[in-house]
Amino acid sequence: MLPLRPSDPPAIGRYRLAGRLGTGGMGTVYLGRTPGGRPAAIKVINTQIQDQPEALSRFQREVETLRTVRNPFTASLIDFEVTAPPFWMATEYVPGPTLAAAIKTHQALAPDLCRGLFAALAEALDDIHAHRVLHRDIKPANIILSVTGPQLIDFGIARAEEQPGLTQMGMTMGTPGYVAPEVLLEQEIGPAADVFALGATMAFAATGRAPYGKGSPHTINNRCIEGRIDVDGLPEDLASLVRDCVAREPGDRPTPQEIVDRCRTEAALVENSSYQSIIAKQPAARPPAPQGPGARETVAFQPAEPAPGFAVSEPTRVQRAPGGGQRRLVTSLAIVIALGSVVGLLVGLAFRPDSSTGARPGDSASGNPATPSPEASGPATDTSPGIDPRPTTLTGPNGTCVSVPETRADGDRPSTQPCDSSALQQWGLTAEGLVKIENKCLDVGVGARDNGTPVQLWECNGTDAQIFVRNGEELQNRASGRCLTTESGEPDDGSLFFLWDCSGGNPNQRFAAPDA
Repeated sequence: MLPLRPSDPPAIGRYRLAGRLGTGGMGTVYLGRTPGGRPAAIKVINTQIQDQPEALSRFQREVETLRTVRNPFTASLIDFEVTAPPFWMATEYVPGPTLAAAIKTHQALAPDLCRGLFAALAEALDDIHAHRVLHRDIKPANIILSVTGPQLIDFGIARAEEQPGLTQMGMTMGTPGYVAPEVLLEQEIGPAADVFALGATMAFAATGRAPYGKGSPHTINNRCIEGRIDVDGLPEDLASLVRDCVAREPGDRPTPQEIVDRCRTEAALVENSSYQSIIAKQPAARPPAPQGPGARETVAFQPAEPAPGFAVSEPTRVQRAPGGGQRRLVTSLAIVIALGSVVGLLVGLAFRPDSSTGARPGDSASGNPATPSPEASGPATDTSPGIDPRPTTLTGPNGTCVSVPETRADGDRPSTQPCDSSALQQWGLTAEGLVKIENKCLDVGVGARDNGTPVQLWECNGTDAQIFVRNGEELQNRASGRCLTTESGEPDDGSLFFLWDCSGGNPNQRFAAPDA
């Protein structure tokens, strides 16, 4: 948790604020307490989007969903204000790690623990679906392992079965690797899509590996469509249940109650010694006193984890090309960020904040540059003025390296990968602020560059869309004023990069060049 900033309010409604749990696409989540001392997670919608009807509707719908679904598997809604700004809601504070964090720390879960967790989450789904609510973004980061059992969080894109969506035509909300084929191809949303996501989530929990492997969102989504789930090494009963949950046809998937029956659990999940070991390392839920600038205190959630009761990231938006069947999926990472999101200094790199070449004639509104500049079109080892002749790896959060696909094509998405010193991770760095590999540069396109704008590769042209300048400890894109960011401070291999407001201190935006 981070201390409050000078711009933060001391209180929201009747809740005195103690610190920041995180900042995401919709707003900021604070740890607060009632006058009587009860802790609560308080989500306040960003002032920048208070006048956006779709954002406000999504927030109001999340509040209504939490009012509708009251069970042991979700954080209870305590209070809210959705009629006048500032818009906010408060839920009970639920300490515990997310499933994603638990796997990162403890590796794959034992089969008996997986069966118990599978059954408990299926029971949660059964209860939610009984209220005619679809979660629509079940994944390891949206599951908290609490002392009373798992809890589902982030109902930001949940909706009633009969309720129309708020997304644009051709856009599907969800996270690659956890989105069902019928959602990707036809935007057909139903309870079976949540079962698919649960199956993929449990594949991750049982193997410790991404359920559909690593790669770009396009690649991962195609594997989902093709049914290439990774269950290698699992006991046959567990592997069979996972495969059935992610069956291509929705009607072939088991119901949540059938999942519970097939798990055949006898002991309570919270009595499992492995589960107890995971949650025993989490400190008690207690709101600390406000702290001075730069001070931190470890509480139930680290800065890179979703805040309890809320996920502070918006899901990936997957764009579908026209046509039926297994059409080409063109994916773009939308508003996603975990708590705090901070950019560290790109060690040893000289980026001039005041350098500018300006946009070149012929740049299109689509973000496709017309002509590469001579000084930016050479390989990473070019020795022309302004180019660092020493190729270097760029290490990002969690010890990963910034890597590009083998194709190195315009529009390809760089991602975090294990550092291997390969040519796919050797970057040239120019004094003008270009970050390049061969003749391709990091690029954010032309036009609107809001939070969540994807960072891609494009032929170097020296425009502002490709200039990243140093701003204190942040690597800032000059065209947008926003910073290079990963989804969390501990990204998985294959996590993509995007732009987000520079926040000044958390690991999501920290990069270094150890070889420079």
